[in-house]
Amino acid sequence: VDVLLLHCPEFAMKGRGVSMDDVYMRIGLAMAHLETEVAHGRIGRYGITAAFYPLRPSDPEHLLLVEVLRRQAADQRHFEVIQFPLNFAETQALL
Repeated sequence: VDVLLLHCPEFAMKGRGVSMDDVYMRIGLAMAHLETEVAHGRIGRYGITAAFYPLRPSDPEHLLLVEVLRRQAADQRHFEVIQFPLNFAETQALL
């Protein structure tokens, strides 16, 4: 697998009692595991697909890329890809 993407991890907030802090913690745990997958040669790199702020500033469940990066461990070097919405209904990425 060349690239593995965590798909919309912020949707976990829809679960009862899950905060954005929990979401960022889970992303950090996932990234730590994905580094082991890179080390074993099963994936080449990884990333996140999400509606990062400011794409949906009114949505309380958006991710802050700077917060994802801040919580990334120093040895997590293979977080290389982000995917965000860009379509006729969501054109904010062009701004």
